[in-house]
Amino acid sequence: SILLKNRFFELKNDIAIMGKEYLLKNYLIDYEKYDVIIGYRADDSYFAFAEDFLNNTISINVLGEALKLGNLGIQIVLKSKKAFDNIKYIGNEKVDNKKYYPLREKRNIKAKNDFLTRKRETRVTDLFLIDLIRGGVK
Repeated sequence: SILLKNRFFELKNDIAIMGKEYLLKNYLIDYEKYDVIIGYRADDSYFAFAEDFLNNTISINVLGEALKLGNLGIQIVLKSKKAFDNIKYIGNEKVDNKKYYPLREKRNIKAKNDFLTRKRETRVTDLFLIDLIRGGVK
């Protein structure tokens, strides 16, 4: 829901629009008051997975699994002066983009391919966004 609140998604049908509103109303926490947020890395691949969930083409189970694909890890967002005041710079390390960018791309491609494989295994008995709305799941 934080991702929905802060990023643009291409909503392809009325259920996706209704779903976004439903998720924001029922699942969005008051994250603005936090100093630090730790969560899945906001990688472009993950946006595609979330869009598929909103557009009812994948279940919540597949979405949960997809967010772990590619071993992209987590990201930490410092949101307040207090958070920044409590960190200490200890150094940096120069890396070769010719070495690490292809590795990143390889992880992304693998994550997307793994996702497509998992997406094909979706069952109609899985829990979809429309089911959350219909059932009033909160």
